[in-house]
Amino acid sequence: MSFAHDRRWLAVVFLALAILFLIANRGAYRGYFSGDDLDTLAWTHDSDAGDFVRGLLLPKFYAHNFRPAGHLFYFLMVRAAGLRFPPYVAVIQALHLLNIVLLWLLARKLGLSIPAAFAAALFFGFHMAVFDVYWKPMYVFDLLCGFFCLLSLLAFANQRIVLSFVCFWLAYKSKEVAILLPVVLAAWEWWFGARRWKRLIPFVPVSLFFGVSALLVNRSHDNDYTLRFSPEAIWTCVKFYFSKLFLIPYAGLAILPLPFLVRDRVVRFGVTAFLAFLAPMLFLPGRLFGAYLCVPLIGAALALGAVAARIPSMRSLRMGHFLSRARKPAVLVPDGASRTFFAWAVVVPLFALWIPYNYAWLRHDRRARLAAADENRAYVAALAAHARRYPRVATFIYNGQPDDIYPWGVAGALRLVHPDATIVAVPEGEPGTVPEEASPWLGVLNWDAVRRRLTIVTRTP
Repeated sequence: MSFAHDRRWLAVVFLALAILFLIANRGAYRGYFSGDDLDTLAWTHDSDAGDFVRGLLLPKFYAHNFRPAGHLFYFLMVRAAGLRFPPYVAVIQALHLLNIVLLWLLARKLGLSIPAAFAAALFFGFHMAVFDVYWKPMYVFDLLCGFFCLLSLLAFANQRIVLSFVCFWLAYKSKEVAILLPVVLAAWEWWFGARRWKRLIPFVPVSLFFGVSALLVNRSHDNDYTLRFSPEAIWTCVKFYFSKLFLIPYAGLAILPLPFLVRDRVVRFGVTAFLAFLAPMLFLPGRLFGAYLCVPLIGAALALGAVAARIPSMRSLRMGHFLSRARKPAVLVPDGASRTFFAWAVVVPLFALWIPYNYAWLRHDRRARLAAADENRAYVAALAAHARRYPRVATFIYNGQPDDIYPWGVAGALRLVHPDATIVAVPEGEPGTVPEEASPWLGVLNWDAVRRRLTIVTRTP
């Protein structure tokens, strides 16, 4: 098939998916920053560009989850857009749409037909398990990791090993889930390459270095990011993520026997990639979020696209066998066109069910996200109005906050609206609360969760 023909199909598929995606997710522009966003925006606003350059270049494991590629996004956006939320959504949704294009190209590189590649792109591009990825900037780390993983795979498939390694490095610097990308590249070399294992030499030492570093740090920490290797912890993660894959409890486990039931290289490669990208998260029962499936979905989408391609192939063979035995006249439609017709006949009905099913989930989750966003926006707006009226107030005692702001979000929001002040913010009634004598300028923040309103009592000299 010609490159021009493939390019036309890519344009058609991308336009259709982009329209569908943007219509369904237009509500994201009415969202607002979470507490994690506000905290990250605050410290990246006060950082120097050199911090991120060094973080990208140095082979260093960061125990406190400094991910320079993702944090560079905040560093640039807070300077370009400040606290205006829509530009952030526009960037992350554009990045997600770009990932759909890259997945399509990878599917075609693997030899999937146009209907199968369309099925893979649709499954990956419109999946409610990763709903938060294109609604909240805080998951830009997963988006960037997926972006660089896809680029690394495409570069490796096109014999551009140096470019593939650079993209692998950037994928890891976006999020640690990319640590097993060399396993995926090895799977590619086994099933689709010439089995020239020397090409993997640059990737494996880097993966081992960061993996060993993570295990050593893990021994000295005990928090939600600590790796847990007990059977109970692993089973908790397995139940969560495999239930999210098809949005039905335990249904995702059905992907595991696919390599044995469908004798297809793409299916085996896709399932291997899914498990490799998912593996690091199976030891983190304290961090269970559907958005973390963003990168593993690359493999799952490829495998399911290949399965969709195999079903009509087997059906057309059976029909051809039946027609030949019945001594029917020769069919004038070429075999390739026949397979394409049957492929569309399978893909279209499947996704005629999948899209409405996901959209029903979206409508349900959207209400909760927008309600939380309204609370966060009201809280930060009140802080900003107070900062304009009392710019010298830099010491605050706070009593409560919206559920999605968290204490670190309160401090982050205060630093953002008081960019030139050294902020002291402590919770009321806990050790470390600032006494009234500590500052002649003092603000007391009281959040009314019923009325969704922030009241600020201010003391001046």
